[in-house]
Amino acid sequence: MKMRHLTRNQALGLAGVIAVIVAAMVYVVLTAQTSTEDEAAEQVLTVVTATSDIAPFQTVTAEMVATEEKPAASVPPRHFSSAGDVVGQIAQRPIAIGETIAAGDVAARTAAGGLTYLIPDGMRAVTVAIDPVSGVAGFALPGDRVDVLTTSRREEEAFTKTILQDVLVLAVGQATTRPQSGAARPAVSDRQVAATAQPVSQTAGSEEAPTAEAEVTNATLAMMPDEAQTLVLAAATGSIHLVLRPPEDTSTVSLSACADWEMMGLPEPVKEAKAEPPPPEQPQPVMPAAYQPAPNAPAVTPAPQRAPTPPASGDEPEDAAVIEIVRGTDREIVEID
Repeated sequence: MKMRHLTRNQALGLAGVIAVIVAAMVYVVLTAQTSTEDEAAEQVLTVVTATSDIAPFQTVTAEMVATEEKPAASVPPRHFSSAGDVVGQIAQRPIAIGETIAAGDVAARTAAGGLTYLIPDGMRAVTVAIDPVSGVAGFALPGDRVDVLTTSRREEEAFTKTILQDVLVLAVGQATTRPQSGAARPAVSDRQVAATAQPVSQTAGSEEAPTAEAEVTNATLAMMPDEAQTLVLAAATGSIHLVLRPPEDTSTVSLSACADWEMMGLPEPVKEAKAEPPPPEQPQPVMPAAYQPAPNAPAVTPAPQRAPTPPASGDEPEDAAVIEIVRGTDREIVEID
């Protein structure tokens, strides 16, 4: 087949046609792109912004955020459009005032951030020692609710008293989540093991409880500050027992302390009245030193006086004999007839 060669004019004409086609295509693409950018620039989206500076790991409150509209081109991906989606979450980085809040800036209040984020508002976390008996044989798990009993002794009597009711269990050992269905429960033991000595950060962030049987010696409970004082005092002066409650039962009952003699159906022991100490002796009056006789001094006896001679008839009587009597500071002159 014989090939036909284009003349110079034909080649120039073909090149011109191709150039026109390419130019038309570029024009169409650029026009469409500019139109899209203009539309995006004109579109506005509702976003959540910070109304004040938010520190890392601070809980976001309703006063810290607000919604406003911003151009879509300036909005980050995965942004929030409702303030309710942000309130109650924990800031993961410093958020400046006016900044748009996106999904990576906050996180839910879970154990992944530490046990502190599981404590209800206004309450405290208190840890008590448990063993296979006082810990309900390991059946008390995070999320359960328990009553707390204490047993103590006063003189010769033992008493048991329910001091707290409907208390939330935050953690058992280092586990802050319940084991999955079919997984082994943590075994409560009176021996400390390495698993319980791990930091919270290594276990609290896991969404799954450990499947291997772990021995624990403590339970962490959530309670009000005054209840925390009561629990710590009871643990220091007696023993603590946890009593597991049904999940739907939130009632409380009024119970008095149970004594050992009452449990056995015996009469209340009669307590011997303590003898009152004798009243203190009243101090005896002390004579002034100037009038006290010297120790072992002989008694002083007044010298006998000679009886007076009766006067003769018609004569004046002679001076009568007298005796001076000393009584303390008083002196008395007695005339002897």
